[in-house]
Amino acid sequence: MKTLLQTLTRYKTSTILNIVGLSIAFAAFIVLAMQIRYDLTYDKHNENYDSLYQLSAAEATGPNKLNVNWSRPFSIDLAGKFQGIETMTLVGEVWGGSFTIKGDENISGTEQVTTCNGTLTDIFSFEFVEGDPNSLAEPNNYIVSQAFVQKYFQGKSPIGSTIETSKGNGTITAVFKTHPKNGTMTRDIYTNIGKDNVDNYSNWNYVVYLTLAKNTDIKKLTMDINAFMAEKSDMYYTENLDVILTPMADIRYDVNNQNRGLLYVMIAAALLITVLAFINFVNFTVAMVPIKIKAINLRKVVGASQTQLRANVICEVLTLVFLSLLLSFLLVNIFRNSPFSSIISDASFDNNIIVYIVAVVLSLFSGAVAGLYPAFYSTSFQPALVLKNSYALGTKGTLMRKLLIGFQFFVAISFIAGSIFIQQQHSYMLDKDRGYSKEDIIHVSHGGSFNKHEVLSEELKSKSFIKDVTFSGYELGASGSIQNWTRPYSKGSFELMILPVSYNFLNFFDIDLLKGRDFIKSDNNNEGGCYMMSKMAMDKYEFEFTEKILGNTYAKRADVVGVCENVYIRNMKEEQKPFALYLNCKRGWSSLLNSYIKISEDAPDNVFETITEAYKKVDPTAIIQANYFTERDEFFYQEDNNTKKMMQGFSLVAIAIALVGVFGLVAFDTRFRRKEIGIRRVHGATIKQIILMFGLSYIGIIIISFALSVPLVYYGITIWLESFPYKIEIAWWVFALALLLVVLLTLAISITQSYKAANENPVKSLKSE
Repeated sequence: MKTLLQTLTRYKTSTILNIVGLSIAFAAFIVLAMQIRYDLTYDKHNENYDSLYQLSAAEATGPNKLNVNWSRPFSIDLAGKFQGIETMTLVGEVWGGSFTIKGDENISGTEQVTTCNGTLTDIFSFEFVEGDPNSLAEPNNYIVSQAFVQKYFQGKSPIGSTIETSKGNGTITAVFKTHPKNGTMTRDIYTNIGKDNVDNYSNWNYVVYLTLAKNTDIKKLTMDINAFMAEKSDMYYTENLDVILTPMADIRYDVNNQNRGLLYVMIAAALLITVLAFINFVNFTVAMVPIKIKAINLRKVVGASQTQLRANVICEVLTLVFLSLLLSFLLVNIFRNSPFSSIISDASFDNNIIVYIVAVVLSLFSGAVAGLYPAFYSTSFQPALVLKNSYALGTKGTLMRKLLIGFQFFVAISFIAGSIFIQQQHSYMLDKDRGYSKEDIIHVSHGGSFNKHEVLSEELKSKSFIKDVTFSGYELGASGSIQNWTRPYSKGSFELMILPVSYNFLNFFDIDLLKGRDFIKSDNNNEGGCYMMSKMAMDKYEFEFTEKILGNTYAKRADVVGVCENVYIRNMKEEQKPFALYLNCKRGWSSLLNSYIKISEDAPDNVFETITEAYKKVDPTAIIQANYFTERDEFFYQEDNNTKKMMQGFSLVAIAIALVGVFGLVAFDTRFRRKEIGIRRVHGATIKQIILMFGLSYIGIIIISFALSVPLVYYGITIWLESFPYKIEIAWWVFALALLLVVLLTLAISITQSYKAANENPVKSLKSE
């Protein structure tokens, strides 16, 4: 302890740098480990994790993205037909999401309601805390989460309350423990599907989950299902699909389009940051050997054993590691309570206790290992040589330290280049032309219970700053589910994504009309509806304008009135497929859930209040959510934005640690080579030449590190980009920029440190040795 206090007081700068560098690295490791824990435990709270599968399908002739939507009759026919399938459930959504609790509470809100079979709670783990656990088996029963109860009932029991959604009236019959966020089933309201679409083979809007018996031959089961589909293809319209049973472990990545490579990147980053920190720690500790070696060997002369001296050095190292660990916990706590905590999915302490335990064990173990080298190194010299200032530090040791600092440069360059590429991809997805206008548009989600679109449009357009209003069933440019219709037509059958819209949708968003005519207001009197095919749909299926095709009602035929330019109706992380805009016309489309309001540039600051008042005037019960259309993308690409921020943060950490390592190496070199510097100065070397000598030695290390990092980063980014259907090119200048940044920062450290040594009186340097 006495030795440690002497170190802390005598070598303040080096000790502080050591602790700060290590604590920042520990904090970065803990933050990364929190996200890694979240990803690795995704869905594992489900008891059926190992036997649960999602019924997916790939188009046998084309795109590599999975289709997960099925018709309800197909799932009914599938259930119980094949050996190995133990349980099956169907999951859908109630359009709209708004609800009202009737009674004394008089509660209204907006929550997405999930419809399902009663078997949902047999397949997915639900822990019920109140009510009848089996009530979901009956129609018109609703089960809700504890989070829902706390939010709308302030913790009071909701059992028996009447709830009204766009599906109809029902009763809250049970409360379940809120599911973890890292799971497939995270909704707060579930209800029995009832008789919805029980005979509708054309409505493909349901997700099918099933559990398989142990030792089921999945390959054979898949082949059997495909054979069954082929036999009934005329009924199911499934001739272009190839069934895939996706295990729960892969659903998040293969179905929900999350980036699988990101998990491996984070694991690698966490390990690299930790290794980087301890390399820096060892380098810095060894750099202090010329200062501390005399004191160590004095203790050896007065009787201290080599074992005692090495134990003292290791204890000193472990104490510094422990102090760094405590400081890192403080930094993590600051992070957890800051806005930056949103870059990871779950920063809560309770859910991440295991992460802190792992951090403590790993850091202390690594600290003990890292302390061995300086402990053995500093006690390896003969005391007589040390006390006479005649000891020499071998070239092997110098080479090892340069290799270690080279590794630090390698990691820093890799992080910088990687973070720039991630930033570029994120910006590319945000800024790419989608084929429609986005500026000066406000998006409003008003739920399925609102159906006074025409009256609302007139009310809004009565405001001088509102130029136009249009509506759609699904949110344009969003992510997630969208209607998929399979319909027969004269050349076979087609499958299209369908976006229900109002008649002025193309004109509102400035979408180009390529052929035929636009929707017109009188189309609202059409019995079967109207299709506006996309160019992609027309090229694939070659529809005839003279042909009428089954529309939404299935019993009525709809006209194909025109062809529009391809636009990105889903977000940029999803492969765009053939689509059609659909005007449901005379029957009326009661589920146009989204409003788009075009405003003038001189719109008042209270534009959102004015819009809300208009909705309330038309329908006092309306519940809306409004934001600028251009601001939604930050939400849709939140995962990528968080990845970008994480990589940028860890790039700064890597640079900081590498620079501290450079500081330690320069400090070591200038102290070890004081005599050499003095001799060079006596023989006429200028300060500039001395500085250049040191600087060039580090530039060489950086160039080698750069050459090693480029192929690795190129390969890693190539793999990462494979999950994006639309992506950037990997540009050479990114690597050059990373190299330049590391060179400039390293030179800044090297120059300031070597300038001090070069300016020292050479006579003093020679005498001191």
